[in-house]
Amino acid sequence: MWRMVIPVFLLLACSNSKEKPKEKGEIKKKSTFIEVADFTLSTLDGDTMALSDFKGKVIILDFWATWCAPCRVEIPGFVELQREYGEMDLQILGVSLDGGRKEGIVEFCERYYVNYPILMDNGEVARKFGVTAIPTTYIIDRDGNFVKKYVGARGKEVFKSDIEELLR
Repeated sequence: MWRMVIPVFLLLACSNSKEKPKEKGEIKKKSTFIEVADFTLSTLDGDTMALSDFKGKVIILDFWATWCAPCRVEIPGFVELQREYGEMDLQILGVSLDGGRKEGIVEFCERYYVNYPILMDNGEVARKFGVTAIPTTYIIDRDGNFVKKYVGARGKEVFKSDIEELLR
């Protein structure tokens, strides 16, 4: 029986969700914003970083893992967005759910030229944020409010549309 359960779990954990995103560029109205809970996690170089360190910036918060194929497809787009919009107050933060395998994550980041901070989560922050599958990505406005949530991989253009509206 376990031989059937484990592949189904892995498929669900690393797949495009049936949860449909809002139409391209549709941002929640201010009255429906939900303030994001702050957290502090370790970075790959051993420092700590809090989400609140980036208040005043538009944040793409991406929960991912090196073993997740859709995550690997999505990350090059995040690298491009950070390069293109970083000076305009965009900050991408990757939250790794690899369970502390730091060496593998460092190698992955070098191979994919990751140019934004990677934070190490043991699953606690992911649970607080309601992450049930990866990749799960949140768009957070300059005031620290959730604006959008995506479950499953999305193309760079989807995120570009969201952040351009918020960076104005």
